[in-house]
Amino acid sequence: MKKVLLLALCAALLLGTACIQITLTTPGAAPTQEATAAVSTPAPTDAPAAATPEPKQDAPQLDLSTEAPYEPDLSMLPFQYDIEWGVQEGTMLTADLDFDGHAETYSYIFNEDVGYVAILADGVMVFETEDVHVLDHFIFVDLDPATPYANILMVIDWGSADYITTEMHPENGKLVTGVERNGVFLTDDGMLVEYIQTDLLGTKFGKRQVATEQLTPYSEWIDCDVPTKNDWTVDRQDNIERGFLLHAVRDVEVRVDGKKTYIKAGTYLYMVRFNESRTLVEVCTEDGMHAMIEVEPLKEDFVFTYLLFGVPQDDLFDNIGYAD
Repeated sequence: MKKVLLLALCAALLLGTACIQITLTTPGAAPTQEATAAVSTPAPTDAPAAATPEPKQDAPQLDLSTEAPYEPDLSMLPFQYDIEWGVQEGTMLTADLDFDGHAETYSYIFNEDVGYVAILADGVMVFETEDVHVLDHFIFVDLDPATPYANILMVIDWGSADYITTEMHPENGKLVTGVERNGVFLTDDGMLVEYIQTDLLGTKFGKRQVATEQLTPYSEWIDCDVPTKNDWTVDRQDNIERGFLLHAVRDVEVRVDGKKTYIKAGTYLYMVRFNESRTLVEVCTEDGMHAMIEVEPLKEDFVFTYLLFGVPQDDLFDNIGYAD
């Protein structure tokens, strides 16, 4: 009897074990709590996200939109301010010259009697000098957009149309002086030009366009101011009397397309342009012929003149006016 009971107990144990194994391996069964914990979510990476590149900043621009107290309206141009004679003070312009986001109001004090000039920004003096005879005008312009500032050009006159321009720009709350050149002016169409004084063939001024921080000329050739094209037909006689249209009293040696020829005595002509070293001059006659002349400066006994192919200019023309 005991043997039968023992066999029955063993059979029950075997059947229970089989049921347990079937339960653990049945497909679709829900995972146990331990199995759920074993399937862990991957940890987030510590690498930073790719940085979004900052947009490229445009170079700061000089804002000249503030209405300035001068005439005519030059809102489309850099600022030019004419100075009257005598003791003066007044506002030049409000502009952000150092591009720090704050527009300063620039003013000046000028005392002609002692040659004193002071420039103030928001009432604080940023520049002064006692070496000015006649203060002619200021120009506000950004000569070089690559620099972190704009510029003031102060043009003075030494009393005989001898213009000198001093470039200034703000640094650390002061105006720092830069390059000095001949007189610099703005034309009606907004060109910044350098004026060169000359006695050559009676021409008082020549001009050429300039640019960059050093007021570097674009060309070595200097264009003459007068006469204009209308001078041949409008007020022609007046321009002849003023010396703008030169009168040759003898044959003038010239070069046309590199070949030697002559402008006949009695011809009226004018100077079109000259190069900076004044070794070449371009002239034009009334009939439209353009020619080149070799020029040599000559100074003897405090008298300054020019030789044209070795001949003094006063021996070739009878109406060269005083141009100094």
